[in-house]
Amino acid sequence: MRKVLFAVDCSPATKSAAEYLASVVPHLPGCEVTLFSVMTGIPYDSRELEKLSDNVPLEVHGGEDHQLEVQQVQNFFQEITSLLVDNGFPAVQLQTSAKPLRRGVALDIIDEALEQECDTIVVGRRGLSLVQEMLQGSVSHDLMHKAPLALWVIGETP
Repeated sequence: MRKVLFAVDCSPATKSAAEYLASVVPHLPGCEVTLFSVMTGIPYDSRELEKLSDNVPLEVHGGEDHQLEVQQVQNFFQEITSLLVDNGFPAVQLQTSAKPLRRGVALDIIDEALEQECDTIVVGRRGLSLVQEMLQGSVSHDLMHKAPLALWVIGETP
């Protein structure tokens, strides 16, 4: 495993997956990690998200909901970055990226992983029942069926 795309959605499942990832990737020499978020509330043609990838403060237009979503992702990126670095992962091998929803969350994750030339995708699993999954959809389920890469689906810590 050389390059990992870690899909981040600010959920408790993602937090658990980050804790697991932080226990593994520091022991993989040369491994690079990209934290990636699909921003479902940001218009696709917004150029403001380009700044999020460079860790530059954003000025988001279009309502408080957009600003809140961007702030939550920025904070979560910082939290996961600290967790990884505190566990010995080199900060120079870590990057962040966020893009607006385009083709669907799972397909956007796959597209980003392929664009970044990643060989592994890591996601947290929310633990939905079959009925909930049918009604709400499941990104991890979609990724299992569509991703042409290695996929780690990590459940929440009990």
